[in-house]
Amino acid sequence: MEAAGPSPSQDATRTVAETLAVEESGQTEKPGERSAVELQIASPLKNAETFETYCHHVQARLAEHALRRRHFLQNAHERLTQLLHAARAVEDHALYQELWQVRLATRELLESLRHLSPAGNGLHGSGPQGGTAPYHPNGYRGSVLEAPTSRAEMSANAPLLTQPPLQAVVGAPPRLPRRPLRPLDDIEADARKILERIEEWKVKYPLLSEQGALCVPNCLRMRALACRLRRLEEEAGDTEVAAVTEAMDTLIALLDAAGDEEYTIALDDELSPGPTAFQWGELADRYEEMARAQEAFEWWMEHRAVLSMDLVQPIAEAIAAVQQRFNRLLFRIGARDPYQQRLFDSLRLWAREAQCYLYSLRPKVPIAELIDRAATLEEALRRAVEAVSATP
Repeated sequence: MEAAGPSPSQDATRTVAETLAVEESGQTEKPGERSAVELQIASPLKNAETFETYCHHVQARLAEHALRRRHFLQNAHERLTQLLHAARAVEDHALYQELWQVRLATRELLESLRHLSPAGNGLHGSGPQGGTAPYHPNGYRGSVLEAPTSRAEMSANAPLLTQPPLQAVVGAPPRLPRRPLRPLDDIEADARKILERIEEWKVKYPLLSEQGALCVPNCLRMRALACRLRRLEEEAGDTEVAAVTEAMDTLIALLDAAGDEEYTIALDDELSPGPTAFQWGELADRYEEMARAQEAFEWWMEHRAVLSMDLVQPIAEAIAAVQQRFNRLLFRIGARDPYQQRLFDSLRLWAREAQCYLYSLRPKVPIAELIDRAATLEEALRRAVEAVSATP
């Protein structure tokens, strides 16, 4: 039995609808164009052929849009990376975190576009033709990954197509590539000089006293050298300088031989974010000031029985200023030092016992005042030494 065709009324209705559609679009039907008009207004679900034609047309449009979107996001990712480098260079941590979040969002958008490429998600268009290479999930530009065409291939390539958990990415900012900040020859020469100082350390600055106790001022000086080595490491970027590594190993061996097992900032590789080269240099300077303040404190404690309060007060204020200035730097970096904490506790204990107020220990003293008071240490110590020497 033959299938019944469309009725005359249905044909008439379809013809009227097609005519109205052509008139509303401002087009006039010409001979030979009726097939194109019918193709344009025909339903994509009429048969398998029209549906395939419709899908191919939609896929082409989506692929073109995805290509433009990918190029835009790639350029945005590159520019954000440059700005991220600049924010790190000027040590603007708030701006660095903001740029990193925007860069992470850009990366996720690029990753979502990459996941649209497999067949079945609607995009069969090829990757960028020429220009830059497609975005790689690891943060660099690589070759185009071929889309899997079956469930078996998708399972086999799962490690390539699976995005890492968001919390693992958000946990810490991506590590930026680092280039040397100055010539490597200069860095190596500075490391050799520090290594020579370390070799002379046992004679000039022994870490152990004659009684076998740790000499705290010299331990602090050793930490200053360690911070200077970390500054050289930071200046070298991702390049390993053999002289810096050798000097650091020698320094660690000296600390171990003396039994100095206290926490050392320069040996802590888990600081996040890590100090910059400038901050490592500032830490080294503060450590050397702390070493001198510790020496002054020990001399003061040794001669406190013969020192009057008018000689002790300036020394105590200067030592407290050095300790507080160092403590504020540690707080800014997010680190600590046990030796400066002990000095702080000793100063508070003395002030309580002597009923003496130490202005420099107040937490809201301006840093400029701390710097000025710390600079008076040598003069105050000189006057006290002269007074002790003049005592019969």
